Amino acid sequence: MLLDDAAAGRFPPADGLVDVVPSPGGPADAIIGLTGHFMLTADIAADEVAERLPDGDFRADVVGDVAVDRTSTRLEAGATRYRREMRRFVADDDAAVVVIGRDLCDRWEFGYEVESWAQGRGLGRKIAAAGLLPAGEPLWGQVAPGNATSLRALAAADFVPVGAEVLFPKAVGQVPL
Repeated sequence: MLLDDAAAGRFPPADGLVDVVPSPGGPADAIIGLTGHFMLTADIAADEVAERLPDGDFRADVVGDVAVDRTSTRLEAGATRYRREMRRFVADDDAAVVVIGRDLCDRWEFGYEVESWAQGRGLGRKIAAAGLLPAGEPLWGQVAPGNATSLRALAAADFVPVGAEVLFPKAVGQVPL
């Protein structure tokens, strides 16, 4: 799969093309953008996408930068809509909360929030580097646009930016239970 290859450092050509694959199921579909190459995960015919989008002419507004090796009670409420097998950890005497779970593409993904009074001590970087999964299991993180602090924390913990994704929530009646 495109994301597994990206996690291993194997990227598709920067050709501006869009790979169309079936929806992963669950509450949302997504567009995942890598450098000059995209994947649309939705139940739509590839030829319909091609009719609307000439080759090499795809542009998307990105809502999150994705890094490999996502986000409090606010974090957990948002996380449960798009993740399963959730695990919650409290770090450093309630200074931070970490949530880890399987995302739409069955990737292990995490997010964290550091309380304002505890920020600036490197706690985000420590959390990102904590090794929450067994060796060999890639862990993905997502950072909201403009959250330079979290992006720096992931980079300092040796996460590698690989692309971006946009989620398209499905209508309530369309979500399988």
